[in-house]
Amino acid sequence: MKAFFLVLPKLLLTFILFLATAGADSTANGYFEITGLVIEETMTPAGHNLYESFNTRWKTLEGMEYTITIKERADSFRGSIYEIMVDEETVMAGRLNPRLDFIDELAAEAVKKCSLHILQRVFVAEELEFY
Repeated sequence: MKAFFLVLPKLLLTFILFLATAGADSTANGYFEITGLVIEETMTPAGHNLYESFNTRWKTLEGMEYTITIKERADSFRGSIYEIMVDEETVMAGRLNPRLDFIDELAAEAVKKCSLHILQRVFVAEELEFY
């Protein structure tokens, strides 16, 4: 147990440094701002496959701030429920089928919906600034 607590801060620091160099903008005061983030909160292999399939299809939208969260929670009757959120707003949700072909189709649809949601939000913000 002690070894875990010694390794965790090092892993966290490595992860933060990776994010800072891979997809972050440096500000004038030396801090980093992460402009696009995809978070996995899954529990089952099917949920992890959904995240992996989504992540391989997702193309970073440069200059736009967003956080995409792929969540999964247990269902008391059968399987699990997925939820895909953009900045705490649900874009898609439903029952997660463990078939790989279903997961791939779902991930492709999720990428389209998330991209459209982010672009619409930016468009509306620009329209409001115009008035």
